[in-house]
Amino acid sequence: MKKIFRVIAVVFLLATATASTSYGKIWIVPDNMPEWAINALDNQAYWFTDQYAYGVGVAPPMKNYSLQRTTAENRARAALLKGLGITKESTVEIRDVWKDPDTHKIYALARVKINIVPAE
Repeated sequence: MKKIFRVIAVVFLLATATASTSYGKIWIVPDNMPEWAINALDNQAYWFTDQYAYGVGVAPPMKNYSLQRTTAENRARAALLKGLGITKESTVEIRDVWKDPDTHKIYALARVKINIVPAE
């Protein structure tokens, strides 16, 4: 039941995101796929909350696990910094890493604390 709900949720999110096109996309995600990794399925590689900015990077399967993980982490940092429009990465931290058991892709979640200044 949980898997059906996730598929429905992803289809709904994608249907609203692709409303201007004549086609939709459907992904079947593993039961244990984190919500933050689902964001990377439709190229939503970065997003913001009231305190943090987040970015997700994905690396395809590689023979060298360390290289694959480092690639995913670097892509997460790059997506985050691109979303913020900056190039310095001194405060970016990797919060989570997840490996898809079916595709063997590695997903990495990066975040940085942001200060929102109210408009005057």
